[in-house]
Amino acid sequence: MFKKPIDSKFGIFKEASYGESWILQDKLKISYFDGMLAEVTLRDLDKTSNKEVLINLLDKVINHSKGRFQELSDRVFENYKDFGDAVGFEDLPEITQASDVWSYVYNLRVYVFHDYYHPKQLRVGFTFDCGWEEEHGLGILLDEKLELLEVGTQDVAY
Repeated sequence: MFKKPIDSKFGIFKEASYGESWILQDKLKISYFDGMLAEVTLRDLDKTSNKEVLINLLDKVINHSKGRFQELSDRVFENYKDFGDAVGFEDLPEITQASDVWSYVYNLRVYVFHDYYHPKQLRVGFTFDCGWEEEHGLGILLDEKLELLEVGTQDVAY
């Protein structure tokens, strides 16, 4: 049985069919990624989670400047090179500099949640489909201060 939708300043979150997650009805523009539209999910929103805390963190993400974007681009570029080293570059797009990686990522999804192992800590995960790792995609994990924690496949982001 579905619970009542959550009304927020971003729109209506509806409960997902797969547990204590809530998905925003409409996609949001994420300025950090040049206005890329994203599906947004508040994860593990149960009796112990405060939806206002998660929504406030989402607000921080939406309005985050690109101040540390070069560091993120460098880490994503490293991910591309590591993947190419592992499987070979023959069938991969040719990416020669960090700033070019963003031309090969799409289908942004944002997850805001409490860390499973440290429930008092909040996390923001971004997942993308990407041109070099089509099976597992790209995942980026930030802490509640929006500091970069990890870059890898999509599973690092949730």
